[in-house]
Amino acid sequence: MPDPIPCYVINLRSETGRRDRMKEILAAQGVSPTFFEAVDGRKMARAELDAHVDAPLLAREYGALSNGEIGCALSHLAIYRDIVARNHRAAVILEDDVCVADDFGRLLNSGFEGRFGQALSSRDPEMLQLTKVARGYRFTAKPLAPGRTAMRPASSVWLASGYMINLAGAKSLSEHLHPLWTVADQWSRFQEKGLIRLWASSPAIVWESEQAQASSLEPSRASRLHHPKTLRQRVARLGYEIGRPFLTRAL
Repeated sequence: MPDPIPCYVINLRSETGRRDRMKEILAAQGVSPTFFEAVDGRKMARAELDAHVDAPLLAREYGALSNGEIGCALSHLAIYRDIVARNHRAAVILEDDVCVADDFGRLLNSGFEGRFGQALSSRDPEMLQLTKVARGYRFTAKPLAPGRTAMRPASSVWLASGYMINLAGAKSLSEHLHPLWTVADQWSRFQEKGLIRLWASSPAIVWESEQAQASSLEPSRASRLHHPKTLRQRVARLGYEIGRPFLTRAL
């Protein structure tokens, strides 16, 4: 029996109901997660919050972060550091307000010998988004499991609700995202900066539950900063729109 892929669940100590719900959901699929205590930014002093933020870079990159967003980002960073400390080849990270597909347990329990466990590079920093991504590049498709593929995303990637990250990816993000200069889930920007390579599962393996509408980690997201497009970016976007029906497909 192969060793299962480690699974972390981010959960505030006070959110016992959410913790019990996730325990029940995952136990039913034979998954024994590690519950990781979330950082509650709402309870941190302003000076403590500011110490974790690169204010000038944040102003240029994103705009502003709420206390909840700072706590959320610090929670994910803490898990990346734990993955590195434990030398996990890869791990799945879930927030405590998600639902999972019926084969979620089989995918994790297939270990690193299964296709799902081999989806990410053993050397380069990579992340597999398990939640819904709009489109992927057709020519990048590779099998994850019967009826499931992984593709390079051809549209923006957001959400930190459910994803798998490899050891190199955890190292890269833990080294480059602190002090904080954006939210935890600006994945496409991380890729633009060369911090990580993104993949997306099709169909989605994880999705947000109704509880996600009242997130305890991110109760109020500030509007992000929108940068004007350069001429090069506009030309690239035009080429993408022309080739989209042939190069990409809906996930």
